[in-house]
Amino acid sequence: MTESESSDKDSRTEGLRERKRQETRRSIHEACLDLTEEHGLNGFTVDEAAARAGISRRTFFNYFSSKEDAIFDLEGEAIQDSYREKYLAGAYRSPDSSVVGEIIALRADIERSRLDSERPALMRRIRTVLTENPKLIDHFVKRAEANFQERSELLRQRHPHLTDAERAIALKTVEAVHHIYIEHLADTAGYGPDQLIQTYNDVARMGFLPMDDATNKTSQETQ
Repeated sequence: MTESESSDKDSRTEGLRERKRQETRRSIHEACLDLTEEHGLNGFTVDEAAARAGISRRTFFNYFSSKEDAIFDLEGEAIQDSYREKYLAGAYRSPDSSVVGEIIALRADIERSRLDSERPALMRRIRTVLTENPKLIDHFVKRAEANFQERSELLRQRHPHLTDAERAIALKTVEAVHHIYIEHLADTAGYGPDQLIQTYNDVARMGFLPMDDATNKTSQETQ
């Protein structure tokens, strides 16, 4: 076997492992969603969730630290090393990009890798579960805060000249755009990463253009 063939085999093997990992993670996530819908957050155990997913308790904890984590499955909210490296190398910069626009382009790239036909339905279910189980809100807020701190550090590495306040403004703006996107994703079939960037453009236009310019641009786009 040549070195090239060996490398191709290793890549295929790694790809299969990653696909299997994602399938297992998805099955745990859906099992916890199913059981929460059926019995409420306190109406089932980790052992029951593992059994529903067809795995062991040990495997469950290899993927999630709790039922709450599995319900939300916020892994997609974390930024994997490959995307971090691209961002820090300036891969998402364009001649007219802003600090916020750069992060939105990063988020859209991540979204392309994880958006499938089932995600809108899953987002609707998560939103309903959150509404019906208010205790989950505190857990969600804490996880979101941890992700915010991670992104703040990444932004500091990319743009060290920004102050703490400027980083917070940029990241909170991204959060607002992403929240609007998620609302549409949960309600609209086929909503994808290009719409995430369009949402950012809409926010920028409505938030920063003079009122007459923003209104005229909207009229032109709808004609």
